[in-house]
Amino acid sequence: MKYEFRGRTVRDAIAKGLKKLSLVEEDVDITILDEGLRGLFSIEGKQQARVMIEPKSRAERADDRGEPPDYARAQRLLKEYALEILAGMNIIPDTINTSILTGRIYANIICCDPEIAPGEETIHALETILFELLNKTRARGVAGAAVKIHLDCNFVIRQKEDALREEAIGIARLVAADGKPRQWPGGHLVFNYRKVIHDAVREVGGVSSRSNGRGDEKVVEIFRHGAEKNK
Repeated sequence: MKYEFRGRTVRDAIAKGLKKLSLVEEDVDITILDEGLRGLFSIEGKQQARVMIEPKSRAERADDRGEPPDYARAQRLLKEYALEILAGMNIIPDTINTSILTGRIYANIICCDPEIAPGEETIHALETILFELLNKTRARGVAGAAVKIHLDCNFVIRQKEDALREEAIGIARLVAADGKPRQWPGGHLVFNYRKVIHDAVREVGGVSSRSNGRGDEKVVEIFRHGAEKNK
């Protein structure tokens, strides 16, 4: 069963949910529904953050038990690798900010000069390379479970994900209203974007979504309940 919780920030909403369910973060799956207002001019409390928390089964909890990653070292290595790779592309960012949220390292490359900022495809490729590098070096200092990362640059990926989420909800509502299945109009999407769409569709009652195809050539279809589950 899934539960929705609200808070001043995403972290606050998660903390409230875990306390209410008497669980720890490793025992649940967390989906961020709304990050709320943020930034220098955000009005606190005007728009709260929302998260969906789903407790894992006992078997899943048992599988997840083990030593957590050394996040502090993983963040340092991520920055070192990213800076080295970007330098080879003649890209010198102003800084790389990292944070830990729901067991994942969120890294945002900041380039004040938009002319040198890497685009979406480069960011996705760099994320894959950094994931492989971090998890191949776990024996040399990043102990514990595999390190998951989410890479961005100047919040380009987050803005794209926000737009996809809104579009997915809109399409899902159309499907719920007229019963006609719809394929994602933009064609195939990478895994991260497909997950954003699937999570958004779950917010609309009476509809589901699935991915058809292979690898990153998969396309998303949204349909009324009753057909096969998400792939």
